[in-house]
Amino acid sequence: MQRNFFIQKASDEAKDIFAEWGVVINATRGLLEIPNPKEPFSRDWAESQGVELYIPDKAIFADKEVELDVTYYGAHGRDQFNKFITYLIQPGKNQYTQENRDGVFQLFSPYRNTGARLTYKSMSFSKEKYRGYCVSKDLVQATLKFRCPNGLSFGASTYGRASNSLTFEITEGENIDVFYSDGTRDLDKTETFTKDNIRFCIINPSSINAIRVTDPFI
Repeated sequence: MQRNFFIQKASDEAKDIFAEWGVVINATRGLLEIPNPKEPFSRDWAESQGVELYIPDKAIFADKEVELDVTYYGAHGRDQFNKFITYLIQPGKNQYTQENRDGVFQLFSPYRNTGARLTYKSMSFSKEKYRGYCVSKDLVQATLKFRCPNGLSFGASTYGRASNSLTFEITEGENIDVFYSDGTRDLDKTETFTKDNIRFCIINPSSINAIRVTDPFI
């Protein structure tokens, strides 16, 4: 079976969702989409036609919603599935320290090379089927909804790269926060740098053009 999605929370090592809980992610919505721009600030003067708009010098984006369709098929479905949901909902250890900043977790797929920083929002079941005389395993299917506070959040991977390194080239005047699979962070980075010996990371950029991620050995 191909690698499934990974979750990395606070200073924990990344957890393979399938290996840890037996949960498979069947479909995603929202991970790759660019969020909507924020509405510009406006003033509506009574003595003037229309409105006065303040347009910033760079595009500013809102947050966005991400949905995951998931399936668990195995013994004791509800108990095992609840362990997975509990892990999503519970805050990470020391989540509000400066190193962790906002406490949301990283979700990443090496197969699709996609990811984001998310916080749990809600869940709805689409199917539950429990063991009976003719059924040897439980089936649980659900749709999970998450909020992505920085809608430009995205993932980058070193899977398949001999160097196991990424170089982050940051646009002058911009900054990025980087959250690595081993639980370490680089916050408010403003200059080009290289990170070695990582599997993947999630990047929160300050703008849509803040960064270019490259492999120095390609």
